[in-house]
Amino acid sequence: MGEGAAAAAGPIGIAVATAIAVKVAVDQAVKEAIGEVGKVISSVASPSSDPAKPIAELGEAASKTGEKLPVLGTAAIVAGESLKALASVMQALDKTAERYGQYSPQIAQAQAIAEVRQTIGDLRRAQTIAPEMARYIQAQSDLQQKFEDTKIRLLTKILPVITRILEIIEGAMAAGESVASVIAAPLNLIADAMSQILGIHRDARMPEIEDPTEQLLRMNFDWAGTGRPDDPGWVPRR
Repeated sequence: MGEGAAAAAGPIGIAVATAIAVKVAVDQAVKEAIGEVGKVISSVASPSSDPAKPIAELGEAASKTGEKLPVLGTAAIVAGESLKALASVMQALDKTAERYGQYSPQIAQAQAIAEVRQTIGDLRRAQTIAPEMARYIQAQSDLQQKFEDTKIRLLTKILPVITRILEIIEGAMAAGESVASVIAAPLNLIADAMSQILGIHRDARMPEIEDPTEQLLRMNFDWAGTGRPDDPGWVPRR
């Protein structure tokens, strides 16, 4: 529909449609490129000491940026894929060193020296980054407090409205109970009438049940061979 309208509008319409399509594509590419850059920065800021991770993230970002932005072209893709391959090889070699370090004193000694250098380097880097990190923590704390204050101010405006809505719903439910009681009254009458009718029919179909006392008396006198008291010639049992 859009292409047909653009064609009907002539060259100007086609040019406008093309410009819009290009803008949408560029916007999407820029968004994805910024997202990849964000991943790289997050990897750099990560406390992990494995250099392969930021290298892999950088390669992924370069590769995707080259795919989305033609201005960078194949060079960015080649560089990105090369960095990703390098990171993969580094991780594989690290695992190999961990495996054979259990059996080789030379490898184990190199790993121990690397750990000591890492510890000393962490001490030095902690001193270097301490002022800026302290400023960041303070700024983050200030932002958090302002965010919480803003959230509370919003809640104080929203809560009365929500409370009023709940009160209205509660009142409607109370009215609904009254209506239900009015509707239930005739229904209960109908149910009682149907129960009585069914009871009458059921009683009519049921045979008369003899009194258990009468059954016992009959069994007793029959067993004695003297009959029942209401039989002619009844003789009391001795």
